[in-house]
Amino acid sequence: MNVEEVAPYHKPGQWVQCGIVGMGFPKEPTEITFRGRTLYLLPGKSKGENDKFGDLYPVVALEHSGMSFEDGQRLISAFINSIAWVRRADIRTAQYGGGSRVHGLGGPDAKAAIDDRFELNYVPDPTDDRARLALAFYREGLTLNSVAYQCLSFFKILNITLGKGKAQIAWIDANLDAARRLDPHSTREWEKRAGFDPKQETPGSYLYGSNRCAIAHAASDPLIDPDDPDDRRRLANDLPMVKALAEHFIEKEFGVKSDMTVWREHLYELAGFKELFGANLVARIKAGEEVPIGEFPAVPPLSVRLAFRDRFPSFEDMEVEVVDCADRKANLALNSANGLASVMLVLDFGTERLDFEIFHHMATEDDASVAGARVELDKLRFIASYIGNGKLEIWAAVRRLSRKDAFVPENIDLTRTQKDYQQMIAMMEAELRRRGG
Repeated sequence: MNVEEVAPYHKPGQWVQCGIVGMGFPKEPTEITFRGRTLYLLPGKSKGENDKFGDLYPVVALEHSGMSFEDGQRLISAFINSIAWVRRADIRTAQYGGGSRVHGLGGPDAKAAIDDRFELNYVPDPTDDRARLALAFYREGLTLNSVAYQCLSFFKILNITLGKGKAQIAWIDANLDAARRLDPHSTREWEKRAGFDPKQETPGSYLYGSNRCAIAHAASDPLIDPDDPDDRRRLANDLPMVKALAEHFIEKEFGVKSDMTVWREHLYELAGFKELFGANLVARIKAGEEVPIGEFPAVPPLSVRLAFRDRFPSFEDMEVEVVDCADRKANLALNSANGLASVMLVLDFGTERLDFEIFHHMATEDDASVAGARVELDKLRFIASYIGNGKLEIWAAVRRLSRKDAFVPENIDLTRTQKDYQQMIAMMEAELRRRGG
């Protein structure tokens, strides 16, 4: 076999790898770029898939040439910290290994967890060392099996910049309501359940004294007795509030956006087009200027796809023309090479939205040819998949320029509609065969 045909993670080198627990991996090996280095997400194996060992962890592997083995471990850990932050999930780095080749890692809690819809749309990488430390403490807090030390890990996040107790108390009191909105269900009536007297102490002074200090010290009053069920109950009640405060602190003080903030801003819908057009042109569009079509850069062929679905050939590598720019919007017309399929994309820079109406912005023409039947079939399959919570994606070659969240149909009988489309698909498949396709 030609060495160039061997996957990079099978080639000899200086490898560090980490077995992961608490996160489903993609079915196929997947490359991720993080801090300018390539990480390989490799699925684990169940006991039935290998003869010599038990279950093997899914691993994150890094060829660490140019850095120490320990720095490779730090980079992988930072990557996992970011995923844990985005997903708010207790992802654990179970075991590290290394050598000249990537190899399987096993352990008592190894499990070949597969996520059929794996995606990493947002992986923050703050440059501030304090923010990176905060994400490490956050993941630590999620993974610990002691509610007391979970609370302490989350409190350490505040301590990174708020060194004194008075500063932490004041920050908590000023930010309690904002933090509560991150988890309104678990923090509802928290003060009442905690049982402290608001006339005697504030939420901040209560949490700092009866939670943070009581956990950290054993020679002061109050203190936490790990065998006392009342203490365990009280800490379990405090934990959602302490966690929400830590999350709010990371986002407000360190500027690390949460996945919810990224979703609310939905900047990913136009991000690729902004890079393609350039900052100056985008600023003119956002200002409401009717930019002449001739001043737009050439747009490469675009493919209209749905996440986790097979591609639709009629909507691949479509030629693009900017047809209009007004009201802070740029309209793109996409046409297939044979002229039988077209898509309209409305780039609304005023609202940071990619507008796409499935029944108005996608059109096909059946010219009674084999190609016409195939185009019609692609459109029917696309619509059936899209109305079933499809996620629209726009690609230029191997680069995804834009994505939208899953489509949510309204005011339709989805079961009946899907059944109708499957019948139309079957009829068009029969028509394609009749035409000799």
